Amino acid sequence: MWWRWLDFSGVRFRAKDLPRSLVLGNGNTLVGFDATYSVRDIYYPRVGDANHTMGNVCRAGFFIDGKFAWLDDAAWERKLGYAEDSLVSDVTLGHPGLGITVKFEDYIDLARNWFIRNVRVTSPPGLPSVASSFTTTGSSKAPTSATRCSMSHVIAA
Repeated sequence: MWWRWLDFSGVRFRAKDLPRSLVLGNGNTLVGFDATYSVRDIYYPRVGDANHTMGNVCRAGFFIDGKFAWLDDAAWERKLGYAEDSLVSDVTLGHPGLGITVKFEDYIDLARNWFIRNVRVTSPPGLPSVASSFTTTGSSKAPTSATRCSMSHVIAA
């Protein structure tokens, strides 16, 4: 085959150059994340059949003490990866302006085709202990009638 003669030694790829930086799946469901850890693909009931996001970004963000940032904001410091020997994400994001660190452990349940997201928000002592998190689906950064938005409150222990 012709591709056997291609030499990729010395070629280095950066996360922003790849179509999807992380993918999670179980054979029936696949969730793809871009370099900012925003969901870009949700394939179900067959991987590769129907992309329910149509490639649009699904945004997540945090609101703390009057300040707000989406995860695709450039101020986030990101460490994206997988838990060892698994298809479970091991992602840590820090935002100096919000003063928080967010740890994500996401996976697709093998039996139920559920996308499970475990989120742990930490902040240094003395900062607010209540935060709000937001998620949207759609092509706009601001929730409109064409987007779905959900909100949850995170209370530090």
